[in-house]
Amino acid sequence: PPATKKLPHVRAMVSNDGAGEARAIAMLVRHALETPEKRVALVSPDRELAVRVAAQLRRWDILVDDSAGRPLLQTPPATLLLSLADLIADDFGPVSLLAALKHPLVMPGEARLDWLENVRKLDLKLRGPRIGIGLSAIYDAILAQTEEGPERDELRDWWSGVASRLVSLSDRA
Repeated sequence: PPATKKLPHVRAMVSNDGAGEARAIAMLVRHALETPEKRVALVSPDRELAVRVAAQLRRWDILVDDSAGRPLLQTPPATLLLSLADLIADDFGPVSLLAALKHPLVMPGEARLDWLENVRKLDLKLRGPRIGIGLSAIYDAILAQTEEGPERDELRDWWSGVASRLVSLSDRA
């Protein structure tokens, strides 16, 4: 009986799966919140369980303040670092290069639209079979697939600026 327990307000529960456990906890939380001015805290080392309980509570329009925050690997700086790691591992392959160049932290601010326009132009030049490996192969692709003129010069100059920032990540030029 609760009166003989050392922690009379603590309950033990056995569940067959995580979904059932989350539903049961969410129901207990909802029941507790029906008392005006009542607060409830779920303390769990299991992040997946906490996320499931929060999802169950959203079904009843109960919003949860998750103090654990967002996982580090889902933050914009971490996704940029992962993108750069893929870029290096792929030897500046077109897919990983374009993913890194499109990242929101690469060129924020007013220059972003011009930056993305140049990335789009580069994307069009890099389609098809991969010409080579490294930053110089991308430069060669720009020269090989673009007719001479101001557009070619603009894209070439833009790429030269980008490549000068990326050269420190490459063991090939």
